Amino acid sequence: MIDSVGKSETDNYTCTMSNGITGRSQCLQTTLVAIYGPSSGQVMLSSFQSITIVEDGTMLNITCSADCYPPCSFTWTGPHSFSQSGAQLSQFVDMNKEGNYICTASNQENLWKSATASVTVIVIYFPDSFMVADHTVQSSSWISFLNSVQRSFASTGHDGPGSSVNLGSNPPTSVNLYQRAPDITCSATCNPPCDYRWYHDRTMYSSGATLSLGVIEKKTSGGNYTCEANNKFLGLDRSSSISVNITIYYGAEIVSLSVLDSKTVNENFSAIFQCQVDSNPLPTITWRKEDINTVLKTESGVVQSQFRIESAQCQNLGNYTCSAYNGIWTQANGTLQSFVKCHPRTDSEVPLERKVYKKVHEAAFLSYTVISYPLPKFTWMFLGNGSQTRDLPGSASVYASERQSELKFTSLNIDDFEYYSVVADNSLPPSAKEVFEIISAELPAPVIRDPQVAAVGGGVVGGIVFVIVIVVVAVILKRWTLKPKMEGKCL
Repeated sequence: MIDSVGKSETDNYTCTMSNGITGRSQCLQTTLVAIYGPSSGQVMLSSFQSITIVEDGTMLNITCSADCYPPCSFTWTGPHSFSQSGAQLSQFVDMNKEGNYICTASNQENLWKSATASVTVIVIYFPDSFMVADHTVQSSSWISFLNSVQRSFASTGHDGPGSSVNLGSNPPTSVNLYQRAPDITCSATCNPPCDYRWYHDRTMYSSGATLSLGVIEKKTSGGNYTCEANNKFLGLDRSSSISVNITIYYGAEIVSLSVLDSKTVNENFSAIFQCQVDSNPLPTITWRKEDINTVLKTESGVVQSQFRIESAQCQNLGNYTCSAYNGIWTQANGTLQSFVKCHPRTDSEVPLERKVYKKVHEAAFLSYTVISYPLPKFTWMFLGNGSQTRDLPGSASVYASERQSELKFTSLNIDDFEYYSVVADNSLPPSAKEVFEIISAELPAPVIRDPQVAAVGGGVVGGIVFVIVIVVVAVILKRWTLKPKMEGKCL
């Protein structure tokens, strides 16, 4: 967005729309034509002085100009209800034509904005001879007259500006964008007083001794400003100038952020990220990866920075942020998404719960997250007690986002406590696979399904039972052998 449209914004503009995933882009072009002018103090007269002296019976020619778009229209007004259209004031003069003439520049397209400049015309009628500063001047020699007047002015103290032009003791040399610039006043020792004009990079900016920039709204407002002091009287031109360079400071802005060559990089190939910044003073540029929020690289005093990954891996997939800060305003940030072509693999940064303990009628969900580009397709299957996959039970629902998929049960049935598998595939081999198990939390202990463990357990239990049987048999035999000896005895 352009906050304040001015002359310098007239240009061709291109809007580029890009799809970060497909890599396709489309451009739209338009031309912006700024309507501007005329500005106060910028209407120029070809006479370059506030007083013009002409001889009676000669042609007066003064041209009025102004910086406008569309071009301004001009109207001259003067003494005795004089009015004339056009930029050129052209007429034969006599004593009745003497007076103040005003040129008005108007721009109909700019809400009839207008500005003026004026000149005082003095008409001189020469007799055969006359006296000027004790000098006799023959009207037949205009050059001799000017020379004699010039000498008389010099002898009576009419002088300047010479080297006396100054801008005060401490003129401002810098200002922040969107802040008000202090006025700068130009002065010089002149007799009669000098006229002043200000130029910005050799272009007329304003007339008058004071340079008022106001609130700085454009970066281009900086540069060289020159004050020219002119002492022009009766055609005697004396002028001097002095300059000041004004620097405009502004906060850092991200101009462009890109991956050189292509946003999509093959795994094990290099990737180069580039960040271009507009900033004054020069900024510090910092690179980060969003998901780990770790500083990858920092450079100071530059407007362009590159971050390079020598061998891109699937883990390098994600958003990269370029930050720029120079102490003015706030930090500027730009984010760029990078894609690394790779087959699906389990995301080690996300916890993986392969065994889930639940009770009947409770809710349960199995979650699986992978790293993959292109984005994968997830397929969930019901394994049961065997290795053969079957369709999911009706109580299960599958949800998937870009790199994550979940198998959800709102209310578990007794038959849902089994094994489930998930496969993530993006056409780049190999696929990523994982097996989950939902276990009943109501059982005293998980059922041992390993045959070897079952064999060992069975052997231990069998041994214990065998010992118990031997002991019982021994006790019975002993009691049986003692029974005859005890017969006939009183106990």
